[in-house]
Formats: sequence, structure tokens, C-alpha cells
Amino acid sequence: MSEPTAPLHKPGSTLGYVPSLAITLDQAHRILTAADQVDINDHRALIRHSVALDHRMRQLLAALAAEGVHPR
Repeated sequence: MSEPTAPLHKPGSTLGYVPSLAITLDQAHRILTAADQVDINDHRALIRHSVALDHRMRQLLAALAAEGVHPR
């Protein structure tokens, strides 16, 4: 690749809304349960699930930071 690429997510950017820790844990469990249903041969499904996992992880870390459990 001769052209530089830009990241899809700017490191250090924050989420506008941080749900409670209970909500984010529930959502994390749901997305992990859904992982069993993703077709490994479906490229688009893998990308969608990867993005969903990234979003949930960022929410979970933000909720932990808001609770004072995990510093940012």
C-alpha cells in the first residue's frame, strides 16, 4: 500500500452517553452469545459483529471508568 490509511476510530475519543455498568454487562453478554450464531463464511456478518463487539467493549470500559473501577 502506497497511501497511508486512517484509523476508523480516533484513540482517546469519548462516548457521548455512558450507560450504567449493569446495562453494559448485559449488552456484553448478549453480543458474546450472538457470536455463536455468526456465519464464519459471511464476511459482512463478521464485520458487523466485529464492529458491535468493539462498540460494546468501549461502552464497558467507559462504564467501568465511570464507576471508578477502571481508570481511563
